[in-house]
Amino acid sequence: MLSGQRHDWDPEISYQAKIRYQDKGIAERYDQERFSSLLGRWVNHLEKKTLLNCMKELMPEDTVLDIPLGTGRIAAFLLSRGFQVAGADISEEMMALAKNRLRGFPNFMGAYLEDAEHLSFPDGSFDVVVSVRFMLHLPPPVRIKILKEMKRVARKGLFVAYCVSGFTTEISKFLQGIGKKSGDLLYPGTKKQMEGEMDEAGLEIIRDLPMLRFVSEAYYLALRSKRDRD
Repeated sequence: MLSGQRHDWDPEISYQAKIRYQDKGIAERYDQERFSSLLGRWVNHLEKKTLLNCMKELMPEDTVLDIPLGTGRIAAFLLSRGFQVAGADISEEMMALAKNRLRGFPNFMGAYLEDAEHLSFPDGSFDVVVSVRFMLHLPPPVRIKILKEMKRVARKGLFVAYCVSGFTTEISKFLQGIGKKSGDLLYPGTKKQMEGEMDEAGLEIIRDLPMLRFVSEAYYLALRSKRDRD
């Protein structure tokens, strides 16, 4: 369901997503460009459905950190299901939209300006961390670093959308992307790479759910720290 250019990572250059979504125009167009069409609304439904299935053991009173918060789309969904949700993002422009969207929820715990590579929250600040539409934008070394930070602040575990490329998903994305332009630089991986990155981050995959097998490259992962298993 996601389209864009694939690039190797140059460690001398900051990855694009770190600055791209701080642009006010991009922030204001984000939901309209992605979720207003019939296909976009369907993807929105599938993402939320798969995430909820992945989180099925959680209780409504559990605290959730949604990172990146973005425009508050996923946070609003989780808040509507009764979770206690805080959001973190590097983009003040995106968070301004999220705050407006979420201000009516009494269980909203606030929005925090944060760099996911260096979260300011103490260890175990939240029950879980949720991350949707983020990993694909991160070069692998940064991805592992951020997963470690997410693990540090989560008591119970993580729920992360990860993008796994295969032959059928590449064909699907090519057909969906005809006539479209994307400025995003994307960093998908194979399933073996996904497993290796989780292992390097000290995480164990306890559940992996494809959003739409053979069509979407998105897998939703329920993760826990390896030390919790031991």
